[in-house]
Amino acid sequence: LSGADVNISNINNNYFIVQTNGTGKTRHNATQFVEYKPSGTSFGTRTYFTNFNISVNKTPYDKQIRNINLTFNRLELFNLSVSLNTCGTLNVPNLTYVLVQDVSSIGNCFTIPANNVTLNCGGFMIYYSTTGVGYGVFSTANFTTVKNCMIVQGGIIGSDNHAVYFNPANNGTINNNTINTNGTGSYGI
Repeated sequence: LSGADVNISNINNNYFIVQTNGTGKTRHNATQFVEYKPSGTSFGTRTYFTNFNISVNKTPYDKQIRNINLTFNRLELFNLSVSLNTCGTLNVPNLTYVLVQDVSSIGNCFTIPANNVTLNCGGFMIYYSTTGVGYGVFSTANFTTVKNCMIVQGGIIGSDNHAVYFNPANNGTINNNTINTNGTGSYGI
């Protein structure tokens, strides 16, 4: 993700601010952030302060914060996600969307036209097709993942009210979901 703000601060409240480049990366030599001060009376004895708080933030993504020890060079990966509290279109590729509360819709709840999207419900419920025809999750893209959801069809009894419908989509993953549909022509998947 390019243009994300990366804030690095140490226990002495010294901080560095950088931004990710066009490929979504930023690189710094860890020794740049390792601080030391003389300790005791022996010359060359050092006390290292290497715990740093690193936060990564870019609107509209959720801020990620970690406390890490930079005693050696290493790669830290931050996977930014977007919190959801309503149904809608998930159209940013390569992104994880996280449901933060139960949601409902009169028809389709989530439509996914972008590749490599993950919808993680975290155990929350998708209540779809409450008064109309629709799908709980409808994807037309490849590599869609739907996980940890409770997907429940609403009051409309009829056909073609599928809980999860991938068409035309390839390489989708549906994992750890509880699905409840009504009628003879409405399928869970």
